[in-house]
Amino acid sequence: MKFVILLTISLFMMPWTKQERQSTVKIMWIPVLFWLVIGILEYFFLIDNQISSILTTYTIVAAGFIILSSYFYENDNKVLMIKATLSVLLITAFVYTTFFHSMIIAKNKYEGVNFEVHDISEPFTNEDTPFSVPPETARNKMLKVFGNIDNVSYFELGDLTPQIVNGETLYVAPIEASGFFKARKAGSTPGYITMSGTNPDAEASLALGYEMQYVPSMYFNDNLQRIVRKAFPKGIFYGEPKFEIADDGKPFYTMTYGDKVSLRSGFNVKGVILVDPNTGDIQKYTKEKAPAFIDGVLNFETASLQNEYFGYLAHGYWNSLFSQTDVKIPTDWGTYEGVTPIFGKSGKMYYFTDFTSPKEGVDSALGYSLIDARTGELNYYNGELVKGVMDGSAAEEVVDNTFKKEKWHGTMPVIYNVYGEPSWVVPVTDDGGLVRQYAVILASNAKVFATGSTQKEAFNKYKSALSRTDSTHRASTTSEEKNIEGDVLRVYKEIDDGVTFIFILLDNSDKIFMVSSSDFPYAMFTEQGDTLKLEYADNNEQIVSVNQYQNLGID
Repeated sequence: MKFVILLTISLFMMPWTKQERQSTVKIMWIPVLFWLVIGILEYFFLIDNQISSILTTYTIVAAGFIILSSYFYENDNKVLMIKATLSVLLITAFVYTTFFHSMIIAKNKYEGVNFEVHDISEPFTNEDTPFSVPPETARNKMLKVFGNIDNVSYFELGDLTPQIVNGETLYVAPIEASGFFKARKAGSTPGYITMSGTNPDAEASLALGYEMQYVPSMYFNDNLQRIVRKAFPKGIFYGEPKFEIADDGKPFYTMTYGDKVSLRSGFNVKGVILVDPNTGDIQKYTKEKAPAFIDGVLNFETASLQNEYFGYLAHGYWNSLFSQTDVKIPTDWGTYEGVTPIFGKSGKMYYFTDFTSPKEGVDSALGYSLIDARTGELNYYNGELVKGVMDGSAAEEVVDNTFKKEKWHGTMPVIYNVYGEPSWVVPVTDDGGLVRQYAVILASNAKVFATGSTQKEAFNKYKSALSRTDSTHRASTTSEEKNIEGDVLRVYKEIDDGVTFIFILLDNSDKIFMVSSSDFPYAMFTEQGDTLKLEYADNNEQIVSVNQYQNLGID
């Protein structure tokens, strides 16, 4: 039907007068050129066969060719009026669909976002392992083993995708063809490379022997997007293909599909297309039925689009420009299209973004979102602890200033709920992308932070830093208060920034109890054999902070 409509429109590019019809050349060249342009656009841009695609792709092109035919052909006034009217209608349809309709349905885009509002995200502790290796670090590691590929000049490293494979958090990157002639010479690509997403000291690994023929960097009928468009000529896709591997190591490409909110405006995710790059086999899945190994049914571009709808369009398009009531701007320093992929405790992938105020010069965050990468559900966190905290750029600046002498930089900042407080976890890298340190920064107070050569060390030091602050920032997590009375088996004391921290091991518990001398000065006199009565927050960690301390051997 789409091409029938275009054929009907092309009739208006033909000469209608008897005099003009006598010239075969004049009859043919303008409509022939129009269809040549259609062929080029269809082939290179893989335009879907929805009738509505005419509105944004071909109306302005058709109007131009009709006007061109009016100039070259000697039409009478009646014919010129018909062509002029049609041209105006086509241009009006293009302008309305491309610009005004998108403004009108802005509220519909917002309402299409499936979101929930919460106070703060689930707690993270030093026993957890956040996804914290920056992409540039992983890429540098991958490039070191890239040279081991046969005929390496034929190939280049593709885009990195974070995912969990057999319970291990990894970056995976396909080996792509390097240009047209090398792609034709190679015929296929040999596989992919993996790298740990939690251990920056790990080495990358090659996975070869897969002979991936249908990939984004191939051409003609081997091009991944082309075979997907051939299989689904009316499909609506958004964003770039994404590479993932199954738990058995088999590689796949995914493409996010959905439908428009209205006419050609907006995008709602419906599911994912799965492509076997070896055989070209293509499967279509809804979000609910996508294979379990696919961590990201939504690609990065789609997640970023959801954040824009949610942040800008709560009260429509014009409000986002002028009064800006309830407008919150998603930041753009995420690692992928403005979002940063992270993994929750359950192993589920989320896309993280913090939101800031539209007011110029404000560097505080209004909240942050975690988008479920499989369902598209947006969880927005803006409780009292979160409002007014520093944004990601401010967290990076704290790190940059701390390591100014070393010329190290903060990268990939993500807010976690650390010991009950919203805290920025920031990897610290040198100019070569090597992770040198980790920083944990209290999001509401840049003066409270800690660094360590490992995440665990940084978290432990951060707990100490929180203990030195006032009670509202004391490490407490969300666990219940417990009491214990026992004899001291061992005691260890550590001085940090003028404050003594006493670490105590009792005879009736495997916990290590941490007491700050700034809270309980007499704790400095704790000795082996003393009987203590303690109150602490049981947070399922090995080291716990003491809220109440009493030495029964001291009056």
